[in-house]
Amino acid sequence: MRMKHIRLKIVLVMFLVGLFIWITVLSVGNIIYRQTLNRLLKQIGVDQTTVLSNNCANLILTNDIVQLDRIVNNMKKHNKHITYSFIVNSEDKLLAHSFGDAFPKDLINVNRVTSQQRYKIQLIEMQKNNIYDIAVPVFIKKNQIGTAHIGITKNMISEAIKSKLYIIIPILFISLLIILLAGFWFASQILKPVNKLQKSENAIKKSEAKFHSLFSEMGEGVYLHEIVYDNKGSAIDYRILEANAASEKNIGIKPKDAVGKLATELYGTKEAPYIEIYTKVAETGKPVQFEQYFSPLKKHFHISVYSPEKNKFATVFSDITERKQAEE
Repeated sequence: MRMKHIRLKIVLVMFLVGLFIWITVLSVGNIIYRQTLNRLLKQIGVDQTTVLSNNCANLILTNDIVQLDRIVNNMKKHNKHITYSFIVNSEDKLLAHSFGDAFPKDLINVNRVTSQQRYKIQLIEMQKNNIYDIAVPVFIKKNQIGTAHIGITKNMISEAIKSKLYIIIPILFISLLIILLAGFWFASQILKPVNKLQKSENAIKKSEAKFHSLFSEMGEGVYLHEIVYDNKGSAIDYRILEANAASEKNIGIKPKDAVGKLATELYGTKEAPYIEIYTKVAETGKPVQFEQYFSPLKKHFHISVYSPEKNKFATVFSDITERKQAEE
């Protein structure tokens, strides 16, 4: 369960990072949207209006209304992005337009451009559609003789940009999905050594459980000890760390009275019994077995000694006093 929680946490972090990136990209996309809008306005509107302005300069000067009308209408006819186009002279007199018979007169005064401006863009709010009116001055020898206007619907520009966003957004979703999958993969890679470690821990715990079960149920007495050294590094005593229930039957001392005590304290001796044998086992790891009469308890014991780790040793002992007495 703990591994699952860790895996979920890693995936959640990856997801949040991916979501942050996704939101960031969307925010950047919004900025790109606005920049693209301006770029499209300049590219489609300003460029086309500038072309119209250049083509109309001499015609305004010669007052060639027929040619002006043809150019204005062709401009709209051959460019689907253009809603309307019209030309006025320096006195704001309408010279040509693409509206047919019904030209909205108020349109002339909506977006005025001066000779100091290269172009001017004005958003006109209308009932059916909002329009960007783009005005470019018409010059002859640096003198403004008129103004060329082109109208582009805002919806057309928005749709052009949205078409790009429709491509970008699925890519972002796919990227987010890839990040999630990468999160699962990354989590599994990170947790591989952790899983191995947990398996090892579980194996150790099972082994310890079996040991403690055996430790508690076996008929022989078992003591776990640690060697006590003096300042010079010489072994002077040993302390009982653990004792099983059977130790009381074999040695006559309750486990709770033995655990935590030094051997000299527990047995009432000046020196810890068999300290040299036990120290050698604890330091070298080589197990030994021996039988010995232990005078403080007036009993014969069979003792097996092994070291589970350095500077520690365990004794497995059984009372063989009756057998020894029978042999005598």
